[in-house]
Amino acid sequence: MRRFQMSATALAVMLALGGALAEAQRPPRETRSENGRFLLRVSPGRAGRSGPSCQATLYECTPRGDADRRVWERPLVNDTAPLRVVVRDDGRLVVTLDEYRRGGARHAVVVYGAQGELLRHFLLTDLLTKDDWPNVKASRREVVWLKDARCGFDAGAEQFVIELAWGRKIRIDLKTLRVVRDAAGTTVEEAGTIPAEILAQLFDHAATAEERATAERAAEIAELSPGEQAQTTAIARQLSGASEAPTTLVAEATSAPAADVAETPAELASSVAPAPVPAGIAVPLPNAAERVDYVAWLNELGQIDGPDARPVYDAAVAKLWPWPGEAELLAAAARGDAAALAAPEMTAWLEANAEAIAAFREAAQYPAKGWNLHSEDGTALAVLLPDLAPLRTLARATLVEGRQLAAAGQGAAAAECYLDVLAAGAHTGGGLTLIENLVGMAMQTPAAEALLDLEAGPAGDTLDYAALSRNAEAAYRPTRPAAEAVQGERAFFMDAVQRVWDVDPQTGDCVLNATKARELLALVEGEHGDAAQQAQDLNRLKDIGYEQTVATGAAYYDALTAALALPYPEAHPRVAEIENTLADNESAHPLLRRLTPSLERYGFLMTRGETSRAASLLVTHLHAYQQEHGEYPASLEVFAGQDFATDPFSAAPFVYRRAGNDFVLYSVGGNGVDDSGVHDRKGETNDLVFWPRP
Repeated sequence: MRRFQMSATALAVMLALGGALAEAQRPPRETRSENGRFLLRVSPGRAGRSGPSCQATLYECTPRGDADRRVWERPLVNDTAPLRVVVRDDGRLVVTLDEYRRGGARHAVVVYGAQGELLRHFLLTDLLTKDDWPNVKASRREVVWLKDARCGFDAGAEQFVIELAWGRKIRIDLKTLRVVRDAAGTTVEEAGTIPAEILAQLFDHAATAEERATAERAAEIAELSPGEQAQTTAIARQLSGASEAPTTLVAEATSAPAADVAETPAELASSVAPAPVPAGIAVPLPNAAERVDYVAWLNELGQIDGPDARPVYDAAVAKLWPWPGEAELLAAAARGDAAALAAPEMTAWLEANAEAIAAFREAAQYPAKGWNLHSEDGTALAVLLPDLAPLRTLARATLVEGRQLAAAGQGAAAAECYLDVLAAGAHTGGGLTLIENLVGMAMQTPAAEALLDLEAGPAGDTLDYAALSRNAEAAYRPTRPAAEAVQGERAFFMDAVQRVWDVDPQTGDCVLNATKARELLALVEGEHGDAAQQAQDLNRLKDIGYEQTVATGAAYYDALTAALALPYPEAHPRVAEIENTLADNESAHPLLRRLTPSLERYGFLMTRGETSRAASLLVTHLHAYQQEHGEYPASLEVFAGQDFATDPFSAAPFVYRRAGNDFVLYSVGGNGVDDSGVHDRKGETNDLVFWPRP
């Protein structure tokens, strides 16, 4: 997201203007950005009646005499209209507040993105704490909380700020789309602190607090017209994986008896906290009539504001000479085997790739790497991913070069090689697909091992660990979080769905295209697919229908997103539970069962890689501490609050203890049990020992 500047004075002026709007008796029809460059026009809807919905159009104002450029046009989530609108100076964000004649009872804060896409929908209970509710008033059906409040964008902090009349400030981080907490929002258990007349308006149709979490009630706050149902359902899915009309993962035809309905996404996600759309990645819903270009959508996300490493990596790949020898010899050299490192063919290969390695290392210095995906037929499933195999080969070549430098006693130069591989792994793993995630982690993990081996070897005594720890933190960034990467898989699924249904021009109904559906099933099953099962699946798809397929897929990925956002000890069993609704289940949705990847194993592999990342940073900081203080710390308390001191497998500190003039450090591994430092290099059955080097 591009940053823009605003002085404290300008922010104060904007906040004052926002306060003036609080007293408006009618919702705003036109709102300009502070610099006057952008104009949002709102056409109110008619709540609960037939007629047009609330519509908004954002224009970029051009010089006098020219027509204003329309940036986007879309229906807002509001029943009638928002009470306040704030447009950012660059037009890339629009924030609406409250609902006309309902106040905060509906749509307290809604954030829209650069193309009008819905980024986040905040409920009043997300924003207010138990100490705020005494200041909130109820008037008829309206919940009043913004009276005399001021709101605006704080560009310097990339936040949207609401300064309430009683002095507290609510800050929404515009990068993470989360409330910056100085205190927790209102929990379900604290619902009793909300005045009864306000609670009645907030949860008009809600069940008891024990039965539903606050986010699951979002779709039931007030009566909706049929057109508004779809909007609210989409918001509820973004919040928690729940929908107003629960969708089963075992998708039967609408005539199926109730006894056959399986566990709903809301039930699957009932024990997890509501998850916002991660980092603002809101995957567009498919459209069988006017198909969404998901490849273009993915490429839009891959655009970088500023220097982009991608063309430099492309140049490196173009200069690469593939390894011509035995794979085991290259693997041995990457592990630091002395004989493999000294092999003549290894030296010759590195010399041939000197320019490619130099370009690869230059690209690693860039702050970010974008992408520009290509699909021969325009479908997301046919996307050609970046040159993952050549990039991994370049990472190995750089790693081998570092191992040779370490063997020659050039510790600082070796460390620079390893840090460049770590940075390149973060670039590769920043893509929006699971395979890019895995390849990025596969580049980083051996580089982390090499860094630890360097610190354990003779060259480690020559290192400046204070500088190395700073440089390592800058280079060794994590890959894209799993809860974000899975949105790419969601896009692939939604694109496949919209391409196997056509719209009947006479009736407007979505009709399954059996030929396209058969081709899709053949593509994912291969030439040995079961013809009888395929015919059965086609019949079931006709019965299930397009709308139910979209809803079922959205609910499934919402549940996965919420689960993957949790720490590993909670996420792992949750993901397994969700995936078990599809595994070996012939009654599960045919497309979901065939198109969705298994994430249980993926989650383990990514967590193991993240554990190596954290541990190698921690070991480097421990050596820096020893270099400064003359001894290692008594405990990891000296690094309290640093993410690298936490074992991702346990969500607790790594196991650490002093051992004479040295120390022991390990992770409990995938089983979550402290096995007293018994090392398992796979991290599955015992511990992952990082120091001393196993």
